Amino acid sequence: LGIELTEKGVAKDSCAHCSIVKAQQKDILKESKHKKTDIIGQRKFTDISSIKKPKNKTIQINGKRHWRLTVEEAVGLKIGSFHENKNDMVPVQAKELQQEKAERRPTRYLRMDNSGENKKLAESVNSKDYQLNITLEYTACDMPQQNAPVEVAFKTLYARAKASFKRANVPMRVQYKIFSEWIQTVTKLDGLTVVEHQGQKKTRYEHVYGKKLK
Repeated sequence: LGIELTEKGVAKDSCAHCSIVKAQQKDILKESKHKKTDIIGQRKFTDISSIKKPKNKTIQINGKRHWRLTVEEAVGLKIGSFHENKNDMVPVQAKELQQEKAERRPTRYLRMDNSGENKKLAESVNSKDYQLNITLEYTACDMPQQNAPVEVAFKTLYARAKASFKRANVPMRVQYKIFSEWIQTVTKLDGLTVVEHQGQKKTRYEHVYGKKLK
């Protein structure tokens, strides 16, 4: 996904901001054909999207414009990070997966495309340094629906961030400087969404970590 911040006129009503953002979104398939796991942490979906550089050359962009996003399948908890280079996400995500295993939530399956940075991630997580014994599930070429949870999450989180930028009347020059922190905040707020898992209604964060987000 190539994401570009754009500036349009908006109505005064707060709902209009979300409506405009939704109207600008491109269609994406929202379902993948596989059996969903109920075991928290067992399968994750990961991908990278990049914020496009502004067409206005006078606007400076945050150097960390490569957005890595990982979605846990059972309850949909999302974890993201921003990097100057795509390969920089490899040690970050490997350490996250290592920590999950240490806390007895080991990831058994990791789904992603076969881009260069993901191949490096695959080598890293199953290397002697981490020994996570993760089964890598590579998506077929031009088949984003096979990685639907993270593809949809990119669209959803970006739309929310963009709508809140509009609602707060954040200048375009500022948006391009703070988008990484802004999107990370939106991602954490998504973790406070209450979902039902095995008969229990809790926030996504509580389902995964057993405690409230601080």
